[in-house]
Amino acid sequence: MRTGTLLIMIKVTELGKRYGERWAVRDLGFTAPCGQVTGFLGPNGAGKSTTLRMVLGLTRPTTGQATIDGARFADLPTPARTVGALLDATTLPDHLTGEQQLRWFAAAASLDPDRIPVVLDLVGLADHGRRKIGAYSLGMRQRLGLACALLGDPANLVLDEPVNGLDPAGVRWLRELLAGLADEGRTVIVSSHLLSEVQLLADRVVVIGQGRLLADQPLADLVGASSTVRVGSADNDRLTEALRPHATIEPDRPGTFTVTGLEPAEIGRIALTVGIPLSELSRIGGLEEAFLALTHEHTLTEAGR
Repeated sequence: MRTGTLLIMIKVTELGKRYGERWAVRDLGFTAPCGQVTGFLGPNGAGKSTTLRMVLGLTRPTTGQATIDGARFADLPTPARTVGALLDATTLPDHLTGEQQLRWFAAAASLDPDRIPVVLDLVGLADHGRRKIGAYSLGMRQRLGLACALLGDPANLVLDEPVNGLDPAGVRWLRELLAGLADEGRTVIVSSHLLSEVQLLADRVVVIGQGRLLADQPLADLVGASSTVRVGSADNDRLTEALRPHATIEPDRPGTFTVTGLEPAEIGRIALTVGIPLSELSRIGGLEEAFLALTHEHTLTEAGR
């Protein structure tokens, strides 16, 4: 998405936040581009929430800056129309209805109240707008928080743990919604501890540890573009010979081997062709393993300093 000649994105440059002698975030730099979902990951205490608060102008940086569409949050002429945020849905006031909360937010941010039924329908709360928020489940609060974030129809979204409290159907709904918003050209940042969901959702990932950048790259590059699959069969010797012309074969635990370069469905078709029943066919590796390796290596490096 473009506004004039300005590329819509969120950019962090040499960002740092110090509390006394402790740096919560230090020398952090990354870009969340338009048209993509960026997963923002890190262990507990890594500085994720502090970073997002600095992006949104809620915490003043000690060093560096964060910009949204080229400007600091404090300098945006219409903040709620530029960036929507969901940081903690549990803080929504229990005594208001969902609709009243949206009307209050629309008035405070000079937004069009006519969009209230639109966003309530978009987040699946069209039949619950007149219920008190105190009667909402955590998942419904998350949906209402997302409705607030979308009320200004912003080009950028910053969401901290938006999956919390959602049931499996809600998780899938959120995944499809955010992917659709990115397809419209919006910038979407999602912080989450659910790495399996981030792997399904994100186009690129930013990983931080102890306030420092560990990775900023497309998801496929971090995880590895090749597919690694664990395979077991009734005749591993003959099956490996059938697979070897098409992939890299490595021994694994007893009774299995790993295949790199073929998808599970392709391995299954070859096994069927040569008439060998499979006892195991499972993808291994992924974002969780890459994340743990990155953060473990960083922890060892820091401990050795």
